[in-house]
Amino acid sequence: MKRLNFLTYFVIVIIATSLIASCGGGSSNGQLTGVMNRPSWRTEIPYGMTTVPTGTLVIGASDQDVNFELTAKPKQVTIGGFYMDETEITNNEYRQFVQYVVDSNAHTILQHFKQNNAAEEVTSGNPPLDWRMKIDLRNPEVQNQLSVLYLPQDQWINGKKEMDVSKLVYKYDYLKYKSAAAAKNSRNKDRKQHVKSMAVAVYPDTLVWTRDFTYSYNEPFTRNYYSHPAFDNYPLVGVTWDQANAFSHWRTEYWNTARVARGRPEVEVFRLPTEFEWEYAARGG
Repeated sequence: MKRLNFLTYFVIVIIATSLIASCGGGSSNGQLTGVMNRPSWRTEIPYGMTTVPTGTLVIGASDQDVNFELTAKPKQVTIGGFYMDETEITNNEYRQFVQYVVDSNAHTILQHFKQNNAAEEVTSGNPPLDWRMKIDLRNPEVQNQLSVLYLPQDQWINGKKEMDVSKLVYKYDYLKYKSAAAAKNSRNKDRKQHVKSMAVAVYPDTLVWTRDFTYSYNEPFTRNYYSHPAFDNYPLVGVTWDQANAFSHWRTEYWNTARVARGRPEVEVFRLPTEFEWEYAARGG
């Protein structure tokens, strides 16, 4: 009887010890296999983009740069592969970004926030918008609330109600990696000092057609080039470097949000090409 009890105790101890030992080891049998159950990955080229393969580029003075031949020696630069839009960003593609800003401003004014922790996140300045909520522009109360997005009546032309495009501002943050890397003991410091907040008016400057071509009659382009459907697939003009960066940030968020919703991992950010990348792509890779 004592022998049986001892064997039972021995078996229970062995089983319990085995279970405890297996909790932290997973199914790798003690082998270095990396973290299991990671998301799958496959390359997906964004719509409208093409692949520019890895290669080298010789930059510097050309045969025509006689005056700088001795001061600017040619050098070879290695360019990593990247994706690039096949064409310039069109008016209609940028309009999708502008429409997002219009809708987000309207949802914010109407307090269309998600219910989960809404009060906390609104206080923090980054409210999660509930895009499923509809905006009924036929409702007089809604029209009155959204009137702040339009020009005052004394600025209307021929009685036409127009949106105040200066109110179309896109806000975002980004981390300044170079300043963070240059800071001593950067791992032990608050990174808020390296985070830059941007507020960019996104509507393109349609007056460039009149301002940059003084002796030309370009008023029709000023009135129609960005807004008329006849020019939807024409290259976008009248945007600044800050506006182009804001568009790239929105495009990244828009793309990654859709990927996460489909259970896929996020991808690298959209951005403007470097000078060398632009020259390399312009030469055909």
